[in-house]
Parts: sequence; C-alpha cells; structure tokens
Amino acid sequence: MSVTYQHYFIPETAAFHPTSDKLTTFIQGLVDLRFIVDERSFDFGRLISKPTLGGKTIPGYVLSDRRTVTPIPSPASATFFEQFLHSDMIIRWQIIDLSQTPVRHPVELFDIEPAQTWYNIQLELSHDYIYRTGDGIESFPSTRCGCGAELEFYERNTPFYTSKIRSVCPECGLQFDPSTITVELCNGFTGNCSRVPGGATSKFALVVDCDKCVPLCEVSRLHPDLAELCVNTFGCKFRDVINAG
Repeated sequence: MSVTYQHYFIPETAAFHPTSDKLTTFIQGLVDLRFIVDERSFDFGRLISKPTLGGKTIPGYVLSDRRTVTPIPSPASATFFEQFLHSDMIIRWQIIDLSQTPVRHPVELFDIEPAQTWYNIQLELSHDYIYRTGDGIESFPSTRCGCGAELEFYERNTPFYTSKIRSVCPECGLQFDPSTITVELCNGFTGNCSRVPGGATSKFALVVDCDKCVPLCEVSRLHPDLAELCVNTFGCKFRDVINAG
C-alpha cells in the first residue's frame, strides 16, 4: 500500500484569510526560526531544493494557477503578495534533502533519515473554501445551501487539485459556514478519530506535505515553534489535521 502524509494547521475560524502584511511577517518568522532559508544568507548556497528558473534555485514561490511559478522576492513584501490576494494562491517552499539543507523540519517527532527526507511547506489561500477530504478526512454529508443550490464547484485554472465550496450562495446570497457541519477526522497511523466542526475545510491553512516520505513514529505534531509563530502572527487559534494513509 502506498502511504502518504500531509499535516494541516487550520484556523478554527474557517473563514479566516490573512492580509498581505501578515503573510510577510510570517515568512520573515520562518526565516528567523530557520524553517526556510533567505536567499541573501550564506546558508542559501547549501540549499537543496526545487524548482529552478534559468538554472537558479528558487527559495520560495507563488502558484496562482497550475503552471505559473512566480519567485518570492527577498525580502518578501506586502506589495508583492497584494497582486495575488484576489485569486487562489499557494505559497510554497520545497526541500528535497534535509541532510544537506540548513533548516529545521516543520514537523516534530519526524523520526526518519535526513538524507531520505523531502517535503513542501506551503500556505494555501482562497476566497472560497478549500474542500479538503481524504483517507482520514470525512466528506460533508451535503454541500448544498438551505435553498437547494449546490455550493461545491471545481475549477481547472487554480493551483488546488481539489474542489471548493462557495462562500456565498449564488442563488439566495446566504453565507456558507462549514463549522455548522461536523465530520469525522481519523489519524491513519494511530487510528484515533474525532468529530470536528468544519473538518479540514477552510480559506487558509499551513500545510506540510511529505508525500510518501512518512514519519516512522506514530505520533507527530507541528513543531511548537512553528505552531506558536502561526498563532502569534495571525492572531487566531489553529488545529492540527493529519491526513495519512
């Protein structure tokens, strides 16, 4: 069986969407805490990551659709991110060999050989709700508005390979609130399950995507320094969601 691991850190208020200023502050925090590398630093020359443009390593980039890669300037600025805030956006940093890269792994208790460790750190943002489901994330029983209109939709020209749910019903104008729907979340490693309002659906999330580079231990959590950075920067409570299986 093919096993994959994604660790989501999701605001308890699913409608939360950060400003460009907050994004810039958060990215500087990632640099200061050594979860990513600033391309102006000495350590950037040791960075093993991807992708590259013109043979040059990109420390981080924005995907506003599935094909367009826009490198993040160093230092990052609020003005840079404002051009993307009216569209879907993934802000991503990719590490392909932790043993050769001067950064800290974003997931604590991730007991695996560094040379075999690769992952993405990314921020996912949308003005509609990103509808995340998976082996351990139960689907909503219905995605229809009270008026009967279907709110779930799928767009091809977006960086997300999942459907979304409209924030506002196009028929009656009622705002959708995922917290009114409780679904089951299960950890594929431990088998522990809980029922959570809104599941993993949100407009914003920090995601650590390890793909098939999974932890050897059953219990893992977002690194406490990274979790604290999220809470302090964005000013809201978050919850962990692990999609593994």
